[in-house]
Amino acid sequence: MAEDHPPATPSEKRERPLAERLAAYAHGLTYDDLDDATIQQVKTLLIDTIGCGVGAWDERPVRICRDIALSTPGPATVFGTKQRAATELAAFANAAAFRFLDFNDTYVGRFAVHPSDNIAACLAGAETERASARELIIAIVIAYEVNCRLVDALDISTRGWDPPVFGLPAVALAAGRLMKLSPNQLAHAVGIALNDHIPMAQTRVGALSDWKGLAAAEAGRNAVFAARLAQAGLSGDAFSSPGNKVAGRILANSPSSRRMPSKAASGRRCRSSASKRGSPIAPNSTALARLASASVSGGSGLPAAR
Repeated sequence: MAEDHPPATPSEKRERPLAERLAAYAHGLTYDDLDDATIQQVKTLLIDTIGCGVGAWDERPVRICRDIALSTPGPATVFGTKQRAATELAAFANAAAFRFLDFNDTYVGRFAVHPSDNIAACLAGAETERASARELIIAIVIAYEVNCRLVDALDISTRGWDPPVFGLPAVALAAGRLMKLSPNQLAHAVGIALNDHIPMAQTRVGALSDWKGLAAAEAGRNAVFAARLAQAGLSGDAFSSPGNKVAGRILANSPSSRRMPSKAASGRRCRSSASKRGSPIAPNSTALARLASASVSGGSGLPAAR
């Protein structure tokens, strides 16, 4: 039977797949790895993001998303109501509110993203899993770190893909951490999330539709569902097999061996709509420095699982 891709070279065989390295980071990160400034910034961004949701709560597209979510009862609260929905649908409806007005934070690397788009999935996952406040903070840090470091490393604009694409692995890992997935399950969650859900930038070209403000919410919905599938035992492959550089070529017109940046995010800024001055999500954070020192093809640079 013919192989789908050429056999890996010796160097590729030694390469630890990116999904596995990101999974090890997500699995091994502890609350003690976070400095006080990081924890405070997470709280600030959480409050700011909820404020953005309050502003958009009665927008027509947000109401539609909320009504759709509430049609399927579940364990996660739909923002602004006393009702609960399926975890991934609550994540979708809440992210729609948080993002729709476009007032939430902005991170600029090789392109611009709104990493607080991922907070809704973390909140829904935390409530479903009855997680502690500390576990929620860890999940939000994971989502920010993975999303922003991938934005620093890969430029998707050359291929016409949409910025929420890197929210897929970020949310899959954050939600999976809340579900207490193993490193292997986390890697599969990344694969499932990425394989069939890569969004196109057509959403932001020409006449803008409602979907422009909802694409990130959809990415979060898919990523939470991917984590649930991995938890149940399904496998997935994207950014995961040694020697498989397909995802890197498709997304960024570059091999997946591109190195991650060596500088911590204190050199970049996450801008909150509640403050005119940008502030880093994790200044001087040991966890951040470890992630930022990673390369897509080299050693992990991420904290070891504890």
